[in-house]
Amino acid sequence: MRRFLLCFVAGLMTLSIHAQTPQQLLEAAKKATKSDVKKENLAAAEKAVEDALKAPENQAGYEAYLYKAKLMMSMSKLDDNARVIATNVTKKEYKSEYPKSAIDAVSALMTAMKNTKDPKAIKEISKLLTETNGFLNQYGSEMSETKDYLGAYNSFKSTLDVNEALKAAGQKATLEKPEDYNKQLYLTGLLSTYAGKENESADIYEKLLANKVDSSFVYSALFKLKYDKDPEAAMKILEAGRKRYPDETTLLFSEINHYLKIGKLDVLIEKLKLGIEKEPNNMTLYFTMGNVYDNLAQKETDAAKSESYSQEALNWYKKTLEKDSKNSDALYSIGAYYYNKAAKVSTELKKVESDMSKAGQKKYDELTKQMLGEFENALPYFQKSEASDPNSQNTLIALKEIYARKNDLTMAKEFKTRLENVTGGGKNEKSYFNH
Repeated sequence: MRRFLLCFVAGLMTLSIHAQTPQQLLEAAKKATKSDVKKENLAAAEKAVEDALKAPENQAGYEAYLYKAKLMMSMSKLDDNARVIATNVTKKEYKSEYPKSAIDAVSALMTAMKNTKDPKAIKEISKLLTETNGFLNQYGSEMSETKDYLGAYNSFKSTLDVNEALKAAGQKATLEKPEDYNKQLYLTGLLSTYAGKENESADIYEKLLANKVDSSFVYSALFKLKYDKDPEAAMKILEAGRKRYPDETTLLFSEINHYLKIGKLDVLIEKLKLGIEKEPNNMTLYFTMGNVYDNLAQKETDAAKSESYSQEALNWYKKTLEKDSKNSDALYSIGAYYYNKAAKVSTELKKVESDMSKAGQKKYDELTKQMLGEFENALPYFQKSEASDPNSQNTLIALKEIYARKNDLTMAKEFKTRLENVTGGGKNEKSYFNH
């Protein structure tokens, strides 16, 4: 019994030694982060800060968060010193060990600021917030270069948060000049777009427009972000951008894509002509123009007008090939023009095939010759199209049908096999006409 009591007393003594008060934990954290923490002391300092923050009393105050921020900034300084050595001494590329440390420091300082009204404490917190700015920009630039766009966005966004926090506290802001603020806002907006943060991007670009930032990109980006959700509002933004930057082709192309989507072909032709004036070597514009006339031809009920539109489409497809002789879309479209003419003759052919009279047979022979002539016109374009893209189902169908019409059963079978391979989920590794 005596032995049990001795053990119990020893246990109480152990508990009393280790059970520190919130204030003691706070003092330990303060001591651990009093000066710049060396790398070998980071783990101990982290534990001291974590232990202090576990106490509800310390969570309600500001000091524990202040010490956490100082610890995080020590990590940033370790990175900074190592980067200087790598750049000036070892001449090696340096990758930061603590890329989130500055963001974590800002988060801790923001909480500290919220938890105090002491002017002296607010001044100290503000000084540290200002100091984080350099680290945030450094980390943001580094992550941007390595294409970690989300990390870069978070770092640059934190510089904006720091700026607002300092202003709210009545302290000197880090981005006092409007041009400096807008430049940082613009950069953050770009990174938010690259990072896929659409809602954040829209908010930033709207702020930039409100601040009258001189950039056509802002109009273009905001238009694209809003188009699917609110086309009417998006078009107002685009119209404002086009008015302010009439020579900016990015905005013009956004307008062209809009009219393509809604099928407003008459307006689209004028916009495309304007686009070609500005970018005469842009083959996409020529092909799109051909496509527009193709659509007009298909919608037109008057045969003469329809043929006129088809001829116009053909001209634009040929202009596309002048820019890029291997453009598979233009090659296919020209082939389709002649193929469709042959198909129309084929329809006429069916009407006279049962007419066994001499005149009927003569007409049949004439139409057959005309049909095969149009297929011959189409063939070289489909062959070149297949050479550019051996897995285009439409091209393979056309080649199979043309060779069948020509009674070239070997070639018809070849393209039937190639077509079945593609429709079955396979892939033709090589083009037939590039052998």
